[in-house]
Amino acid sequence: MAITLNGTTGIVTADGSVGAPGLKGTDADSGLSFAADSIKFSTGGVERMAISNSGVTGISAGKILEVVSAVSTTLLNSTTVDTDLDTNLSGSITTTGSNKVLVLVNQNIVGRRTTTGGLSLAWKLQRSTDGGGYSVIYNSDADPSLEFRASGVSVYNVCRWNACLNFLDSPGAGTHTYKTTLKMSGGEVTMKAQEDGHPSTITFMEVEA
Repeated sequence: MAITLNGTTGIVTADGSVGAPGLKGTDADSGLSFAADSIKFSTGGVERMAISNSGVTGISAGKILEVVSAVSTTLLNSTTVDTDLDTNLSGSITTTGSNKVLVLVNQNIVGRRTTTGGLSLAWKLQRSTDGGGYSVIYNSDADPSLEFRASGVSVYNVCRWNACLNFLDSPGAGTHTYKTTLKMSGGEVTMKAQEDGHPSTITFMEVEA
């Protein structure tokens, strides 16, 4: 069938097939073919993707399969130093196969000194799978430039951070629980999270591998 050019209906070509597309270049088995309410994309005579009135098929990797979110307004208020403390922000997601998890954290963090001096807060993201122990998967303590730091803080002055983290994890299959922890250094300091009920959020997106 020859290509038809029509000022009303546009360009019309042969429907073709996956193995012999109706619209192609010099490669005889790579191009576009058409059927009722569908367009098929093929290379090497193999269908790679199709668009129909039911949606798109043939694309898998990178699709968002599930979104789970948790919110916490529970206060962490501590003067303990050099110890990783739960911030009361956590959540879980169940994944299959080798799918990845994109973790998005937005957390309200406060440091306050009772004497003049500096303070440092190390923020960590930890994961437990199927009820096992927690392992650290993001650690600002490993790089001082990533810590929450302040120097020359006057008595009772407050340092407040709206901490954000985007982390792509590869946990494997299972039910994964994520939490954040804080560790404070520098004496005469109080650290808080979710002060005055300010909400913190943690969101998980399962990404198809």
